[in-house]
Amino acid sequence: DAVRLSIERDAMLRMTPITSAALAPIRGEAYVGTAGNGVFRVDLASYRSERLPAGMLGSAVGAIAVEQGRICAAADLRRDPAARGVTCFAADFSDFSYLHGGPAGIPGTQVRRMLLTPGAVWLATNAGALRIPRGGDALRQYTERDGLQSGDVRALARTPAGIWVGSALGVAVAPEGATRDAAEPVAAASASVLALVVTGDTLWIGSTLGLLALPPGAAAPV
Repeated sequence: DAVRLSIERDAMLRMTPITSAALAPIRGEAYVGTAGNGVFRVDLASYRSERLPAGMLGSAVGAIAVEQGRICAAADLRRDPAARGVTCFAADFSDFSYLHGGPAGIPGTQVRRMLLTPGAVWLATNAGALRIPRGGDALRQYTERDGLQSGDVRALARTPAGIWVGSALGVAVAPEGATRDAAEPVAAASASVLALVVTGDTLWIGSTLGLLALPPGAAAPV
């Protein structure tokens, strides 16, 4: 029971029930699978357990991104709020790592876009723009109270000046680093922003009304 309890609780003390097990009698080991906390190798002589991280955090993937041979996938919210976060792994399905967003988890129910920077993973969600530090610290959430025109965020783009955030009511720029500074609203839009890309000094905006462009210094896209 003590071994089972250590396996069925993750690092944040959430329940991860045992779902399966396989015996390796020659090696004196058992492999135990859980619902959301990976696979454990258990020594049958000492009952010491070792976690073998593998698999996705949640089955409904709302956004993916890739960098240097690693794939990152962000899960939407479905039935189990504990099984949610960002899973990163190598292209050969090894070296899994996870970002949960801190003790409070990831707010919102949908992830629309993901942007990877050296220090963080950015998510565009229906609960704002989220900056999740790669070191495992708590996330930073940008919503209307933090400078966005709307918390319904659908697009992200990176520039030297910061992170462009596209929402249902316009575009804003959030600071890229670990800071509590608010985002800066730049331009309102008459249509929901669905996609962003930067070329030179122009921000291109894919919207529900077509393709828009925001030239330098402009107060509204054209």
